[in-house]
Amino acid sequence: MKHDTTSLGLFLEWNTSQLGMTSAQGALLASTLAKILEGVVTATPKIKVREIDCMSALTLEHICDLNQRVRIDPVERCVHDIVAERVADHPTKKALMAWDGVLTYDQLDVAASRLAARLVRTGLVGRDAMVPLCFDKSVCLSFTSFSRSLPLRKP
Repeated sequence: MKHDTTSLGLFLEWNTSQLGMTSAQGALLASTLAKILEGVVTATPKIKVREIDCMSALTLEHICDLNQRVRIDPVERCVHDIVAERVADHPTKKALMAWDGVLTYDQLDVAASRLAARLVRTGLVGRDAMVPLCFDKSVCLSFTSFSRSLPLRKP
C-alpha cells in the first residue's frame, strides 16, 4: 500500500489456481476492498464503520447482470429486521432451502439467535460488531447472515 497526503494506492496480487478464484471474481474482490478503503480514508471521525458504503460500482454492475438488469435501489432496513417480521407473521413457512436442509422462519430465528448468543459469550462480539464468516454454501451459511447480536432471543 502506498499513500501521500492526497492519494492512496494498493497493489493486490493473488494466485487464481491456489485460491480457486477466477480473475473476474478477483476483480470483484479487489473493487470491494478498494471501495471499503476509500470509505475508511475519506470518513469523518464520527462516522461508524457500518455506515461506510462497501458496494463498488463493479459489484453493483455484477449483481445487476445476475438479476437480469433489475434496478437495485438501496433499502434502508436491515435484513435481520425483515426476517424478524417474517418470523412473527409466518413462523412455519419455509425461509431457507439449501442442498443440506430446509429451515422455517422460526427455525432460522432460533438458529441465528443461538449463534449470536454463542458469539456474544466469547466476549469478543457485541452490538453492531461485524463478524467475518467463511462457510461452504449451505443452510449454515445462510442463517449466520441473519444473526441479531443483541437483544438475544432465548432458545
